[in-house]
Amino acid sequence: EIYTLSLHDALPIFSMQRQVLSSLQNAIAHAAVIASDAFDTLLLRTHLSQRARMYEGERQFAELLAARGQDVSADVLFRARLHAQRLAFRALGVGGRGEVRLEHVVSRQLRALGLPDALLAERVRIELAIEKRSVFANEALSALLRERRRAGARVVVISDTMLSGAQLMELVVHCHGDDLVDHVYTSADHAATKRSGELFRVVAKAERVALGDLVHIGDDVQ
Repeated sequence: EIYTLSLHDALPIFSMQRQVLSSLQNAIAHAAVIASDAFDTLLLRTHLSQRARMYEGERQFAELLAARGQDVSADVLFRARLHAQRLAFRALGVGGRGEVRLEHVVSRQLRALGLPDALLAERVRIELAIEKRSVFANEALSALLRERRRAGARVVVISDTMLSGAQLMELVVHCHGDDLVDHVYTSADHAATKRSGELFRVVAKAERVALGDLVHIGDDVQ
């Protein structure tokens, strides 16, 4: 089994309790590979909800389209995005494994509105820019991880998300710099999830460690 330390209900917004820090320090003291969750663990969220972030993305996208002579309101874009996302997750549920990718959702949204697929990269860039403004560093956790990385441990991020590893690494570097995380593993890249347990096996194999030797830090033991 994977050793998982949960930070749920013990992680204040701006600081971690001393007892949790001590437990975490002991848990990772001899780990060769430390895998941290991304959101609500290494990256903390601001007050903006997922729905608010999504709508802000569509508002900015509507402005971009208007500047190019295309009149599509933020409300229409938002409804199309929600519909595209629902269809993507419904298809995933029928298939039974894998993960929805952000690019697939946006591409489906564009097609539904008759917009060119050439806009895909720009819409994804808007999404990432909003995400960068919506997360901030868990400094207490990163200090411990940096200490272990300097001692020779590998620090990786593991996440069930529509983002690719490269996209999520952008967020990590934005908050923590480029000297904290060695690699990012996402369900979108590997068509495997933490919730099924498959992504942990992917990480263990890639990092060449036994599954039981992988120390996982997350916000939920489930």
